[in-house]
Amino acid sequence: MGLGQAIPGAGGTLPTVKLCRFVLHAEPQTPRSGLYYEGRFYETDGEKAIGIHDTESAALLAPIILAPSVRVLETQPSGEGGVNWGYHFNNPTRMVGSNSEVELPEEMGALDVEARIALVISGRGQYVRPEEAHEFILGYAPTLFFRLPDEAESASAHGLPPSAANDVFWALGPVLTTPDELIENLGESLTDYSWQYRLRINGETLSEAETLQGPYGEALALASRFGPLMPGEVFAGPTLAHARGGGQSVRAGDTIELEVQKLGRLVVRLV
Repeated sequence: MGLGQAIPGAGGTLPTVKLCRFVLHAEPQTPRSGLYYEGRFYETDGEKAIGIHDTESAALLAPIILAPSVRVLETQPSGEGGVNWGYHFNNPTRMVGSNSEVELPEEMGALDVEARIALVISGRGQYVRPEEAHEFILGYAPTLFFRLPDEAESASAHGLPPSAANDVFWALGPVLTTPDELIENLGESLTDYSWQYRLRINGETLSEAETLQGPYGEALALASRFGPLMPGEVFAGPTLAHARGGGQSVRAGDTIELEVQKLGRLVVRLV
């Protein structure tokens, strides 16, 4: 799965320009943001470059700081051959970046994991029409959502929502890819995309395919009916693949990798 130019820490290889956050090895307590371009990190202040750093001197962080909200999208076929969109919310504060090591509590059992593609909102907007939704998308990135199956089963047995089962952690990264980098992936609309992906657990490929998802514009229109979209909000698209049950659930000691063509490889290690 050739993805272009390599970025150390991003996994795989990527096209030339990406939006990113990073730290310098010499100053690990100072997060920085900017662009990756032709083998270097260009630190910016939001308008112009204020520093240039070699890849050997830096390590990637999650590409956003803290999302105002995280919507996890689901779809169901409609009676007219279309798709009905819905979503539930996840906890923004539980986000980790690529190459993160997540320490699991001793009492935590096996986890299910869902592989998805996330989009990040660029600007404020309400009553967004599906055909204009692409104007509100800053970029796309691989994402992994983890879930406690035992907690979900217990909640269901007691007639409760499964919110606690989802309130563990989720991963986003390694970088954000802007829509102008994905023109060749477009489907019938400006928010339809074809994704080629691979999900691996401990180096073993669990799922590998190419799939068409969208139009995400329908989901953005739904979410903006009763309140505005806000910069930094995350929408996680429908599940590409999952590891759950039947010996596929993950636990401490496992490494999960989601690689998506043109978006890079997201890696999470459970310890």
